[in-house]
Amino acid sequence: MKYTIVCISVLVTLCAHSQVKVSFSSLSGYETNIYKSPSSFVSEGELLDRNDLFASSAYQDGIIQFKYGKNWENSNLKISFTPEIRYYFSQEDAQRIVLNGRIKYGYNFSRTTKWENSFSFKNKNQKGQDLDANELSTPLGYNRINLESKVSFRLSKKNRTTISLSYGNKSFDASESRQVSYDIYGLNLSTKKVRWKNHLLHSYGVNIGFFGRKYTLFSLEDETNSFRTWNYFNAEIFYKFPFHKKLSVQPELGFEKRMDETSNQFGYNEFSAGFKLKYSSDKFLLNLTPNFSFRSFDQLNTTGNSTKKLNYKYIRANMNLEYKLNKRLSITSRVYVIERNSNNNNINTTAYRSYHNNYFGLGLKFIF
Repeated sequence: MKYTIVCISVLVTLCAHSQVKVSFSSLSGYETNIYKSPSSFVSEGELLDRNDLFASSAYQDGIIQFKYGKNWENSNLKISFTPEIRYYFSQEDAQRIVLNGRIKYGYNFSRTTKWENSFSFKNKNQKGQDLDANELSTPLGYNRINLESKVSFRLSKKNRTTISLSYGNKSFDASESRQVSYDIYGLNLSTKKVRWKNHLLHSYGVNIGFFGRKYTLFSLEDETNSFRTWNYFNAEIFYKFPFHKKLSVQPELGFEKRMDETSNQFGYNEFSAGFKLKYSSDKFLLNLTPNFSFRSFDQLNTTGNSTKKLNYKYIRANMNLEYKLNKRLSITSRVYVIERNSNNNNINTTAYRSYHNNYFGLGLKFIF
């Protein structure tokens, strides 16, 4: 209810100004394995296969985006609000409603130094179990808020550096036995060097982050709380290479380490590689972000094997296309893929198993 009130307030504020920009997108598509189920497992002595577990369906998306911006001499304000709905034609219990909102204020101290503060929220209403929620079985629906403050400056003429502090809270919908939520605190440093070559701007640098999650697990059976703390370190190096003004590619290599401060059970090391491809012209826009990662747990063993350490291999990819038919109407397309391969093959549990989930959609976007 409180998020509905916030959304209505933001919407009224946006619509009260003539500078608000409104767009509507409608995409039709198909999603496979909506609930991220494994291919099979045994339940009460009965073997369930993909026909029992995989929920797939054609869907219809509706997305409305409101944007408002205002500039002063040294300041700027940006507000956005985006409600989304996905209707599954053959899986009515999987309907998804998402509310996204963001308020960002920026102040320019000088030509090279800028301060930005933002508040964002996301409310996702969808039933089902998310089997990949950081090794905690949590429902797909949740409320999330995030606060961030960052300063951007230059250490030298060709340098661009940003330091940011953030705080967030994510509260999952209650399951049959418990309620899970966490607070997250973060510090991030991003620095890069830029250079002009053949009238094109190249850049390369590193992102380094430290953040911690403190989980609260409330038992609905005995009404008691338990706590879990996970701390993270991540680092990424990248190089943005523009082929020309319209096309650029940014290869990335990353590392992340999780430290389980509570039980030392769920710590891991993860290595990743991927790239970002962007093509932008007056008529056509393409964003493609494939990524491969390998996650190896420090202490967690595969189910039923006391010596074999658990590991995952992830393949993730996002693609967004937009082609302008005229100033107001565009053809849009969206593709999403996630594939997790686990070395845990114990069919007596759904935990730590392999799964896949993907969807694609094609539709229209209209700017009012």
